Amino acid sequence: MKILALLIFLSSGSACLARIDSFYVELKNGSIYSYAFMELREISFAGTPVEIKGHDAVQKIYKSFILKQNYPNPFNPSTTIEYEIPYSGLVEISIYDIQGQLVRNFGSSLQQQGAYSVEWNGHNNSGNPVSSGAYIYRVHFNENFLTKKLLLVR
Repeated sequence: MKILALLIFLSSGSACLARIDSFYVELKNGSIYSYAFMELREISFAGTPVEIKGHDAVQKIYKSFILKQNYPNPFNPSTTIEYEIPYSGLVEISIYDIQGQLVRNFGSSLQQQGAYSVEWNGHNNSGNPVSSGAYIYRVHFNENFLTKKLLLVR
């Protein structure tokens, strides 16, 4: 289980989110940056954009890693999930029920930078239709993931 903390910096208008392994900074302009804690040595909130001094491998992953809300939502019989990745990497898309049980996995593949979509027809990995209800979809990109909720109405 990962711990999530929210800090809001009123003077700079920035928001910072931290998990045990990563640190996220969202600037006033909407840009979001992700940094691994073990790569950070110094953080300065004095300038805009936020300056982070540390290891050369620090990546600005969330700048354009985007997961859009599925459409239609609620849906029946199928829905489209769209996402964008900022550079090539391993992508895996999964759908879970509200209890966290895996319902459908679309597999993982190496994808190039760009926008993608996948359609879910409301069936599980065995090809059987799932019941009406709320589900969570997750796009896992390299070491990062984004999730959203969708609703199936039969």
